[in-house]
Formats: sequence, C-alpha cells, structure tokens
Amino acid sequence: MPARPKSLSVAAILMLVYGAMGLMGALQSLLVSTGTLTPPGGSTSPMGAVLRSPEYRETVRILIIPMLVGGGLALSSGIGALRGRQWGRRLGLCWGVWALIVGPVGAWVTFSRIVPILAASPAPPHMTAQQAMIFHQVMQVIIIGVSSLGVLLGLAIAITVMILLTRPQVVLFCKGISQPAGTPPPLA
Repeated sequence: MPARPKSLSVAAILMLVYGAMGLMGALQSLLVSTGTLTPPGGSTSPMGAVLRSPEYRETVRILIIPMLVGGGLALSSGIGALRGRQWGRRLGLCWGVWALIVGPVGAWVTFSRIVPILAASPAPPHMTAQQAMIFHQVMQVIIIGVSSLGVLLGLAIAITVMILLTRPQVVLFCKGISQPAGTPPPLA
C-alpha cells in the first residue's frame, strides 16, 4: 500500500485532537451542570455563584449534546482517516460541516445566555461597588474574547480539515487507488 499522504495525517490528527477536546469539554460540562465541579475559591466565589445558577446549568446541559456529537464525529473520523478509510474521510467532511454550523450557534448561546448570567452574578464581598463593576466588565470581556477566539479557531480547523480531505491524493488514497511514484494527481 502506498504511503499515507501527509495532508491526510494532518487532517486526522487535527480531528483526533479536536474530538478528544470536545469529549473532555462535554465531561467538564456534565460535572458543572450536576454541581460536582466547584471553581477555585469554592462555591462562595463569583464563579461559584455563576455555576450554581439554574440558568447556567440549564444552558450547559443543552450544550452537552452538540459537544458529544461533534467530539464523537471528530474522534471517529480522525481514527478512520488515520487508517486511510473512505468512511473516515467522508465522516471528516461531515464533521467539518457540523463544526461550521454548531460553532457560531454555540458562540451565540454563550453571548446571549452565559454573559448575562455572569453580569448578574455577585461580586466578591470585599470589593467596593466600583471594583465590582470593573470586575464584571473584565470577566465579560474575558468570556467574550475567549469564546470568540475559540469559535474562530474551531472554524479555521474545520475549514483546514475539509480542504485537506478533498485534496486529490487524499481522495485517491482513501479509495485505495494507487498512483505510480512521481505521477501528479489528476486535476478534478
């Protein structure tokens, strides 16, 4: 069997890492939504108040399902692509479309549901009113910034994987069609 194209290996590794991170995120979200996970500083910290919020827990429970689906899709397609299987390549393309749709929706949920909960959370008791206002604004900027960065990175990874999986040499390799060494891939 010919050597696996490097672009297929890169796409497979990206999907494996993304899938593993998605499944770990789903596990963390499950722990948060059940109250098992407590933030540093305990339940009296500002994040503790957010994590105890019923609205926050409900939102996180809703987000677990797409995280499990996306993580499972990425992980299984990464395994299939690493083995050079056509189903792994096709599943990887499906995951790419899924990530392009779900990423912005997840960001919208974060901006519309999580940020307002954080804004309404109590500040640490030792802070003055002005310090509490600054604290909330900084936390909102951090949440919005990290969420935006995560969405942009996820979209870039999904687009990169889809491009790599549609390269002619990857398509031929996954179909099991060997090509003589030094022959350029057919233009399609």
